Amino acid sequence: MTVYGLRNTVLIYEGRDDMRTKGLIGGTILLVLLFIVVGTAVVLGWSIGIGWLLTRFLPFAWFEASLLVMLASMAIGALGVRMLLSVPPPASDFGQNELFEPAISSERFYPSDGEVTSEAWFRFEMANDIYWDLTDTPSVEHSMAETELKELAIRLADVVVDLLKSRTSRSSRINVTKNQLVRQMEKMNLRPYDDDILQVAAGSASLRLSWDEAMADIVHEKSWDKIEPDF
Repeated sequence: MTVYGLRNTVLIYEGRDDMRTKGLIGGTILLVLLFIVVGTAVVLGWSIGIGWLLTRFLPFAWFEASLLVMLASMAIGALGVRMLLSVPPPASDFGQNELFEPAISSERFYPSDGEVTSEAWFRFEMANDIYWDLTDTPSVEHSMAETELKELAIRLADVVVDLLKSRTSRSSRINVTKNQLVRQMEKMNLRPYDDDILQVAAGSASLRLSWDEAMADIVHEKSWDKIEPDF
């Protein structure tokens, strides 16, 4: 096929796509208009019908009774919508939801049966968070195998926990930075990881502690040795 023929073919397909898009938009507009017309007809029919019945028993004109029914229907509808919007969504516990299979097994941190400390559960959750964030970092994910990434996430979780256990700040906001992790690893006589790895771990820890009240409470209350039967 020549360049001109290829160009004409592309133009034909583009024209068909434009027509299909316009057709979808037109169909959507027609459906919306149809819904408005049908809805208006239903409301008017309901109001006029019930209004006529009210005139049989109450001293109202047909128009007044129909208008009264229409206003009452609109008020009830608005109240119903408000009640539906005020119902909170069902609570979900990501830590205990069986639909979310952890990448790193909890058996790496505590036995399947027996007592579980807050620290063991904290390390388990933090390691999995860090692992998933590492897999979303191309510079890290492409240079390591899955097993290596998991081991790296576990070691980083240990560094984060040791850092938080020595935390002295009384601030309600818990923020973990890359420089803090560097100093903590040097304090543990470990060679600091590359900046991109430490940045991922710091961001993952800070984000989790910003919304997970259970994990934040462990840090604030220093309840690392507390036995948690619910985990």
